[in-house]
Amino acid sequence: MLNTTITINEQIVKKHIAEIEPTDRIVNLGEVLEIESDDYGFSCVIFRLNQKQVVRFLSDEVLWCYKS
Repeated sequence: MLNTTITINEQIVKKHIAEIEPTDRIVNLGEVLEIESDDYGFSCVIFRLNQKQVVRFLSDEVLWCYKS
């Protein structure tokens, strides 16, 4: 959500893509709804701009995220 303000109770942390869970929010992308891994990396279904979008990440990616 573009109008989301992070409060002091929500901490932004760096997470390896393998540690991302549904309900995590990736900074500048949105809330993770689903995540799957394969030989090439990870596919995340992210709720962004009022629609579900699939974003691919390599296995060694580190992302900034927070819990909602």
